[in-house]
Amino acid sequence: MYLNHILYALASAAVINATPDAGDSWIDATTNGILMCKETGFTGECIHFKTRMNQCLNFNDQWKNSVSSFSPDRPTAPLMNYNCTVFAAAGCVGKTITLAYHGAQDMNQGGPIMSKENESWKCRYLD
Repeated sequence: MYLNHILYALASAAVINATPDAGDSWIDATTNGILMCKETGFTGECIHFKTRMNQCLNFNDQWKNSVSSFSPDRPTAPLMNYNCTVFAAAGCVGKTITLAYHGAQDMNQGGPIMSKENESWKCRYLD
């Protein structure tokens, strides 16, 4: 059932195209993407897109304080394993939750309450 939700979300998600700046650790979307949805269980309005590594990124106004489920993509190679930390405040400060692949279907469970209380994120490769 979980896989069906992700496949549905991916099939219906909007894609944000961005151009990397020189020096970014930017890789194909299959290796460093994130999926986030406004409802628990990866339902409701969802979006899937590439993300930059080792850089704090703020949610835009449409997504700020509205995400209830969040997951980094499955790594495609062992050396490409990464996780993402979601922060309660802009600028990657405040309360946090760190997620790897499979993420959180409900950001109110398994740690600090973070559902609809999220303003920034930062992803990083694992050593």
